[in-house]
Amino acid sequence: GLKLNLRQTYVKIPSAALQECTHEAYPELMFVLGFFHAVVQERRKYGKIGWNIPYDFNESDLRVCMDLMKTYLDKSMEIDGKIPWSSLKYLIGEVMYGGRAIDNYDRRIINTYMDEYMGDFIFDSFQPFFFYKDKEVSYNIPKETHRDKFLEYIEELPLANTPCVFGLHSNAEIGYFTNAAKDMCSYMIELQPQTSAAEGGISREQFIEKVAVDIEGKLPVVFELDRIRKHLGEITPTAVVLLQELERFNILISKMKVSVATLQRALAGEVGMSAELDEIAKALFNGQIPGSWRRLAPDTLKSLGNWIAHFTRRFEQYSSWIERESRLSCGSLDSTFRSLT
Repeated sequence: GLKLNLRQTYVKIPSAALQECTHEAYPELMFVLGFFHAVVQERRKYGKIGWNIPYDFNESDLRVCMDLMKTYLDKSMEIDGKIPWSSLKYLIGEVMYGGRAIDNYDRRIINTYMDEYMGDFIFDSFQPFFFYKDKEVSYNIPKETHRDKFLEYIEELPLANTPCVFGLHSNAEIGYFTNAAKDMCSYMIELQPQTSAAEGGISREQFIEKVAVDIEGKLPVVFELDRIRKHLGEITPTAVVLLQELERFNILISKMKVSVATLQRALAGEVGMSAELDEIAKALFNGQIPGSWRRLAPDTLKSLGNWIAHFTRRFEQYSSWIERESRLSCGSLDSTFRSLT
């Protein structure tokens, strides 16, 4: 969370670091920089809502920016003492952090944070500056000069924070919590006992073999592409799409047939259990789609049972498509293997 990120940043800062710069605003600007660093890191947990592309902003970015800020503030004290905001925002937002962002919208977000967090307005005594404020909590810049005082302020912050602190809508965390719940369920499935069952039940190997036999019995024969080409006659654009789909579907069928057949032989001790077969066995036991099958199939979130039922219906769809190709007037592209292409 934001609090833990800020705490980690300040724990690693030496006690005398905040007094190394001659400019009086340096401690407060250091907190602004640390808060900005925590924000850009915490946005990653919101997926595409946080960043279009996840970036690995790390401690080295923060350290370099700290040195840049110290250097420019020291130089400003030798001239007129004014903070060079434009130079700092460009070096931090465009060069250091913006240099990692390859998406234009992500760069725009970083520049927006620079405009919101850096400027003479953060020192306005008549209108105090807040990173975020609501009825329950407020994130502001503590008027301190010692590291320990900043740590005391950080410890008072709430452990959990809403997406509003980062400028996101409160609904942004729905996807995060959904993915967290899915991951938790997946980990619980993987942690279930993998040993043989107690007396009166079937063993893990017997269960996997039963599932493999059931799947093998539902696998259709591969499509004869040469015969289908002759049946179609003139190759229309939709016929090209059909043949491409059938070619990919044949690869998937062949892979599944070889996998379940070899897995049954491995369970019987006739062949060795490879890493791929072990992964397939684990997936079948957990009711999940094996990774080697998933890579050859259209993207899906279905469980193994629902996916096999969908796989059977897809075969029926292709068979029907072959028979009525000559009079096909419309079709659903979202059910193809690569609908986005």
